[in-house]
Amino acid sequence: MSNATVFFAHDDFAKSKLNKALINEVNNAKIPAKDLQSLYGGLTFKERINPKDDQKLIEGVEKIVLQFPFNWYACPAVMTRWIADVLSFGWAYGVDSPKTAGKKLLLGITTGGQDRDYKPNGYNNYYVTEFITPWIQTAKLCKMEFAGVFFVHGAKVITEDQLAIKAKEYIEFINNA
Repeated sequence: MSNATVFFAHDDFAKSKLNKALINEVNNAKIPAKDLQSLYGGLTFKERINPKDDQKLIEGVEKIVLQFPFNWYACPAVMTRWIADVLSFGWAYGVDSPKTAGKKLLLGITTGGQDRDYKPNGYNNYYVTEFITPWIQTAKLCKMEFAGVFFVHGAKVITEDQLAIKAKEYIEFINNA
């Protein structure tokens, strides 16, 4: 069984210095990664994602990593759609032995804001960890272990040196979860 797969989504990945650096490091570490935006971003509102390939991939790993930029306190729309279609009733929840049971769910989240922006009385009024409860509950619903979140703040101001350090730390986070 492969250890982990990263499912990532970004509405404008070509312009993302931060998410690109993290995915490049994921690729260098030989961790499989799937770009949900390029695979499913062109679907119309009424079309659904065919979940079979991604479900089969999930069945063969111990860790599912969802990586995305934090926009409007949420993930990109294509990832929300992917979660709804792939982590479906009868496969990931709603049965005694869902296929996701016992797997670990990890998040890799990037923000444009600084860490100081995610505090009471800060720009966003709450700690950034308070915004991730839907993913914690998703893990519980699917009988997975929520194994943590890796945040990288300051996408617009991070230096190349800081980015290199964070990318290495991201791989350690995935490997050690």
